[in-house]
Amino acid sequence: MDYEFDTDKDQENKRKHGFSLSLGREILQNLVHEELDRDCAFEERWIAYGFARGHLMVCIYTMREQSHRIISVRRATRREERTWLS
Repeated sequence: MDYEFDTDKDQENKRKHGFSLSLGREILQNLVHEELDRDCAFEERWIAYGFARGHLMVCIYTMREQSHRIISVRRATRREERTWLS
């Protein structure tokens, strides 16, 4: 699998969530669950839940040809943890 992300978006994600978008690769490789993001009307985006750095994390991505385009990476909320780890 190929992974890509925008470097400006990476800096924004680091400021907002404290994580680089490059962590999305690890999340997708340690996948617990993924689902289509039904709130996004202009492109098909996926919400992936997986483990990285010992925590359940969330990665938002879209597919661009054969590549996963990482849009956002953050730590899962407590509610998300209860949903996907119980």
